[in-house]
Amino acid sequence: MRTAVVAAVLAAAPMVTGCADSDQQATDRPTASSRADRTPAFTGFSCRPRDDGSWWAVGTVTNPGYRRAGFRVTVAVTRPGDRTVRAERQRVGLAPGDSVDLRFRRVPAPPYGSDLTCQAHLTRR
Repeated sequence: MRTAVVAAVLAAAPMVTGCADSDQQATDRPTASSRADRTPAFTGFSCRPRDDGSWWAVGTVTNPGYRRAGFRVTVAVTRPGDRTVRAERQRVGLAPGDSVDLRFRRVPAPPYGSDLTCQAHLTRR
C-alpha cells in the first residue's frame, strides 16, 4: 500500500510599495501594501493513489484579491531524489473573492516505490 505525504506549496508574486506619511491620502481603495498580504489560497488539498497506478487529487483555489486573476495549479507525485517529474496542471481565472474546486483525476506517478510524495504548487499567472 502506498502512503502519500501531502504538501501544498503556495507561491505568489505580490507587489509591495511604500510611501511616506506625507504621501498618504484617505481613500476607499486598499493600498498596494494591504493587497500584498492577500495571498491566494489553496485549501482542502487531498491526494491518494488509484488502483491503476495514477493518483487522484482535489483542492480549492480562492482569489482573495481585488482584481480578476489567473492561477495555475500543478500536482505531481514523486520519489525522493527524482530528477524527472511528470505532473498534471490546471489553469483557472477567478473574479475577486471567487473560489473553484479542482479535480485532478489521473496524476501520473512513478511505477514503483513506497515512499511517494504528492505535492501541489499554486502560482498566480
